[in-house]
Amino acid sequence: MNAKEGEDTPQENLVELKVKKSRCKAAFTRARNNLKDIFSVDTPNKDLPKEFLDKVEEAMDIAVQSVEDLALVVTDSTELASTLNEIDIFEKQYDELVSLYD
Repeated sequence: MNAKEGEDTPQENLVELKVKKSRCKAAFTRARNNLKDIFSVDTPNKDLPKEFLDKVEEAMDIAVQSVEDLALVVTDSTELASTLNEIDIFEKQYDELVSLYD
């Protein structure tokens, strides 16, 4: 712990942000998989998939924000590129779901 009580070191902050990103990514994946399950069932009610699509979008936004927060403290250029690439992956996965809904 730093001289100032309760203040995280940069390494502790990095670890916390990585944990947060991991949890947000998992939440996005769960929401995406739930929606894929709904699409795999022939659902006549379009409101149900729309509701889940909104949840997936919200989870994606939170996951993207967690990646952006992490990118602010990552110093290694390779790790930074990999981290930022995750945003593209989230967006592509979301776009795939949107195309299934249309």
